[in-house]
Amino acid sequence: MFQYLIDLLETLHLLHKEDIIHRDIKPANIVQVSDDGDKNVREYPEKTPLLYLVDFGSSKQLEPGIDNKFTRNYPRTPLYAPPETLNEVDLEDEKLDFDKYNWLVGYFNSNSLLEKHRWTRDLYSLGVTICELLNGIPQRIYSRFKPSDKIWSEWMLDLRFQVPNLYPILERMSRFYPNERYQTAMDALLDTSTQAWLIYGDGKDNRWLFNEKLLEDALKDIEKKEINSVPQLQRKFLKASDDEVKRKKIERYRSYNN
Repeated sequence: MFQYLIDLLETLHLLHKEDIIHRDIKPANIVQVSDDGDKNVREYPEKTPLLYLVDFGSSKQLEPGIDNKFTRNYPRTPLYAPPETLNEVDLEDEKLDFDKYNWLVGYFNSNSLLEKHRWTRDLYSLGVTICELLNGIPQRIYSRFKPSDKIWSEWMLDLRFQVPNLYPILERMSRFYPNERYQTAMDALLDTSTQAWLIYGDGKDNRWLFNEKLLEDALKDIEKKEINSVPQLQRKFLKASDDEVKRKKIERYRSYNN
């Protein structure tokens, strides 16, 4: 499942770099491409994503200076939509109390904060989606409009026992308040890739390392402070990625000159 999450986070990173928000990530909008008859997949599995995002009918490309770019009235599935984007119609459909919801999350429902935490919305939806793919969703969870919910907490506890290594990442992606989530896809991708590299490769499996372009993007995000904290393990991962990128460059250079 680490590889699936990495594939989708890489896709989100590329979308967000183009200022595109998907806005309707859910299991039905993720497809797995079969490798039957695809030579490229069989020979270069590390270069070929296993999962793809589809259905961009609700997506939006953000344009600087355009008002109302975080409109709340767009087709989406409330179950996977982050709490701060629910509106009165959503709440009415789910028989939820608007005043209570507004008191709990209304602060983050303003245009300025929807913009500030814009990338966390897709990350929330992806986190919930991966959780469902791992363990289904309890029938009594229709949407999430309060931070403390017994059924949700029990569901997360089950996931914690089922996937202890992946759980902390999924839990942070799907936190109720947007300021507590990963703020960018790269932030989540760096954490996920580092954990996979350490857990499955014991810090030695190069297939989990960033390629040159992802490494460049990560370093730029750190420089721009879009990733505010880089723990020691992530720095070790970035250093290993940089060493591998340099090694491949030297290898290509020698091959070219021979």
